[in-house]
Amino acid sequence: MLARESLATGDARAELIVTPARALPGESVVVSLRISDEAAVTTAPKSVPVDILDAQGKSVGRLDLVRDGAEASAVLAVDDEGTFVVVAEDPSFGRADGTFEVVRRDEELRRGDTDHAFLADVSKRTGGVVLTAESLAELATHLPLRAREIDESVERPIWDSSVFYAVLLVLLGFEWSCRRILRLA
Repeated sequence: MLARESLATGDARAELIVTPARALPGESVVVSLRISDEAAVTTAPKSVPVDILDAQGKSVGRLDLVRDGAEASAVLAVDDEGTFVVVAEDPSFGRADGTFEVVRRDEELRRGDTDHAFLADVSKRTGGVVLTAESLAELATHLPLRAREIDESVERPIWDSSVFYAVLLVLLGFEWSCRRILRLA
């Protein structure tokens, strides 16, 4: 492993990723192992066993990741609710672990607590701002100005207007009056 790569990955020679990190019972998660050390890639077995542990650390299952080069992956169907830790351990790359959570669809409704740390993290990652009750007066300065001026002039033909009809009647009446006075009609 080059020095640049070891700085980017830290001391870990392998990384275990579970996607999605939050699943529903009956769905599947993908467990992926990425080996970043070249020496470990050549010596690691083709099939990497992975233990699935529950929140208490008790083993609830085992999964074999099929390796293709520096990456290994497998699909795991989850049925039980809870937080699980996936652990891959081999002498070639050491220990790598990842976590995922299985929750019911209505779990959010059953737990009405707001996850303030998660919301602050989302705000930070998306360029937002977290306001406290004391700084709520600053809200107007953080909102974007989205007002637009739209010229919405209504165009109607002149023939449909009542003003034109009145002017036409006055002109026709004036012409008729002039003809009567001059005895042209």
